[in-house]
Amino acid sequence: MSTKETVRVTAEHIERGVPQLPDACPIALAIRAQHPEASVEVYRTGALLDRGSVGPTLVSDMPPTARRFVDEFDNQDDPVEPIEFELTWRNLSEVTR
Repeated sequence: MSTKETVRVTAEHIERGVPQLPDACPIALAIRAQHPEASVEVYRTGALLDRGSVGPTLVSDMPPTARRFVDEFDNQDDPVEPIEFELTWRNLSEVTR
């Protein structure tokens, strides 16, 4: 089973974000704002949402717009702008079977 979720990365997330840190990039901060109980890690190709005892660990592939955002933010070549995109979360145990 999968769940769709809209992620909204704001200017504040960008300002507070740290390049090259999977748990502190702007996208991770935006996801954590929607799931404060969770541990979040974001990579160029996907995201991990570990909800601990609250629920199963979820994973999602990153859409192309989010991949470009991660690349641009991590490389610090050009300033990035707020972004909105959709993730499709899947239960990690179903993906790894």
